[in-house]
Amino acid sequence: MGHDVIVGGTGMLKDVSIWLASQGNHLTVIGRNHDRLLQLEREVPDSGNLNLLSLDYHNVDQLTNAVLQAIKVHGPVSRAVVWMHSTANDALQALVDCLSSTVQDTWSLYHVLGSAASRPNAVTRPELRGNCHYHEIILGFNMRSGISRWLTHNEISTGVIHALEHEARETIVGIVEPWEKRP
Repeated sequence: MGHDVIVGGTGMLKDVSIWLASQGNHLTVIGRNHDRLLQLEREVPDSGNLNLLSLDYHNVDQLTNAVLQAIKVHGPVSRAVVWMHSTANDALQALVDCLSSTVQDTWSLYHVLGSAASRPNAVTRPELRGNCHYHEIILGFNMRSGISRWLTHNEISTGVIHALEHEARETIVGIVEPWEKRP
């Protein structure tokens, strides 16, 4: 049995967490809102392989210590889905370093980013070791009849799950052009 981690898996990525939990691996869900974690637990049909960590990922020491403890209990992580705000680049790098140092073989990072990541040099991506396969998922917007709107949680989750199923290196959910038409 493998071990997946999802950061930010109780809000717009909640359906991704539920899908990951259905895949048969241990799933560690890191979220800042304890009530949302408990709600997720109620929505997962078989929550026996679910490990809920209520913490603020901006606290890098707390994040890495919690992940290391989860690895001790559930084994090395083979796949991580990460949605972190841009204010947490240190936390993202610490998580990548932590996972890379504890995995003997390879692991995959699915980095979920906002639409600004589609712009050249707009986002700082983590430094990776050779054992990390990096996958980028950029969340765009939808446009119909010239009217644009942000993606729904369902559209976001569907796009992220598609990227996971196909192990896509780069995925754009929705569209990012024309840039000036963003909502």
